[in-house]
Amino acid sequence: MKRLILTFCIGLGLLSLEAQQIQLKGIIVDETTQSPITNAIIKIGDKASSTNLEGFFSFSELEPGRLGLWIEATGYEPYSLVVIFTGEAMDIGKISLRPFAPTVIDNGLAEIALIAEGSDDESEIQAGSALLAASSDVFSSIAAYTFSPMYFKTRGYDNENIAVYMNGLIVNDPENGRPSWSEWGGLNEVTRNKEVSNGMQFSQNLLGSLGGSTNIITRPSLQRKQTKFSYSLSNRTYVHRLMFTYSTGMRPDGWAISFSGSRRWGNEGYVEGVFYDAWAYFLGIERKINDNHSLAPTLYGSPTRRGQQG
Repeated sequence: MKRLILTFCIGLGLLSLEAQQIQLKGIIVDETTQSPITNAIIKIGDKASSTNLEGFFSFSELEPGRLGLWIEATGYEPYSLVVIFTGEAMDIGKISLRPFAPTVIDNGLAEIALIAEGSDDESEIQAGSALLAASSDVFSSIAAYTFSPMYFKTRGYDNENIAVYMNGLIVNDPENGRPSWSEWGGLNEVTRNKEVSNGMQFSQNLLGSLGGSTNIITRPSLQRKQTKFSYSLSNRTYVHRLMFTYSTGMRPDGWAISFSGSRRWGNEGYVEGVFYDAWAYFLGIERKINDNHSLAPTLYGSPTRRGQQG
């Protein structure tokens, strides 16, 4: 009898150990940048897991059958999927989450240059509104739309406390520390992809800054496939704007090309007698080496001539 009980206990322990070893695992990444998402919450019924710095998550002790996964992460749209779990170890691979769509950038309001009063240097363009508009945070987006004419600043921080990166390289002016948004003015279509971090919030590619930080991603493979021509009218710093953009996306041969050019001009804007003449160009070529490596040289500029009230 004792031998039977001992055999039963050993068998039960082995079954328990086997159940704990059965896992469902995967990786959560950003749909645009393909970078891992940290602290995403994954729920299966009454069980929950979160991702680590590499975006990895796992579950154990799951019952075989149809499993519904619910995934949430700050700044991203919720995502759900159903998998058939057979009881054996299962890797569902990468799951891409889509960032919340900006509510202001696409309507052109944040594309207008905001010049600080008394400034003689266009590099001191107010970056706060554009950064706020790109954020998925509800308060920040509304503040950017409503208060941009009043130069709204997050917590009152000056622009030198806002960090701006271009493909991971910081582009703040080395002398005054402020972002020079005018250096890529008029290239709205190819600078839409952004990774935004509010305040000192940590992200995979940004260190964070007191006033927030943003990483502008111009990789041609991540640009929307398009051929677009547009003409706009404005009554602020310029009157007319012509823009042309062509992007191939990632082609089957492993190449991606993106080109954009624009001109903004006017004999006078909001202030009478103040002229504006700005050109912009962008060329990006990307070559995919393998699934983890690619080369993407980029050329861009925005030469500008403008008058300013005394």
